[in-house]
Amino acid sequence: MHRFDLETYARKMQQTARTLLQDSPPDQSKGDVARAIQELAEIALAKHQINPEAIACRAGCGHCCIVNVAVLPPEIDAIVDDLDRKITPNEKRQLSLRAEKLFHQVHGLNDEERILLRRSCLFLDEAGKCEIYPVRPLLCRALTSTDPDRCREALAMVALGEEIRILSNTFQQELFTRAFTELGDSLEWLGMDGRSRPLTGAIRERIAALGWSGTGRANQIAPI
Repeated sequence: MHRFDLETYARKMQQTARTLLQDSPPDQSKGDVARAIQELAEIALAKHQINPEAIACRAGCGHCCIVNVAVLPPEIDAIVDDLDRKITPNEKRQLSLRAEKLFHQVHGLNDEERILLRRSCLFLDEAGKCEIYPVRPLLCRALTSTDPDRCREALAMVALGEEIRILSNTFQQELFTRAFTELGDSLEWLGMDGRSRPLTGAIRERIAALGWSGTGRANQIAPI
């Protein structure tokens, strides 16, 4: 691995986020900001990562997609922008129904309770593939494993109160976690909403506000 300066990386993330946020009209989607930060982190990972083939995470392996995931508002913008381009009105209604159902199942659960419930992410399809992979949240990108069987075993052992260590790419985790932190801090520095929220609840509230349910009851959806 080439020498990597995490603080220089963080400053670049901060500068990029603040510049793009300042240049974005107040009422416009901030999805492009999230995508820019995601891309910068991916470029840094590709340039400095060693032995990427050791990471076993692949399409169809969704063992970890039952955990709580925090997202920032621009990340929700990026996801909704992407979905709006790709899915039909009927698919939007179906997504709204699934989001409502999953929200009521997982709302308020802590990390252990969420794992024990074993309800997959809203965007994991029947084949175990991520439907929003190009715009998936930063903290999803931070999770890695060298052994999917070890992941499955570790999640199963949560019910017994036992912990199994998973060998992961700590460099990748640090890259994307730091990107997430810098984006949140930049939002707050500019007086914007920099609070993170659970993915399911944030998506459920946003698509309800957009009227994707098709019921005309968007304003009656209780916020998270």
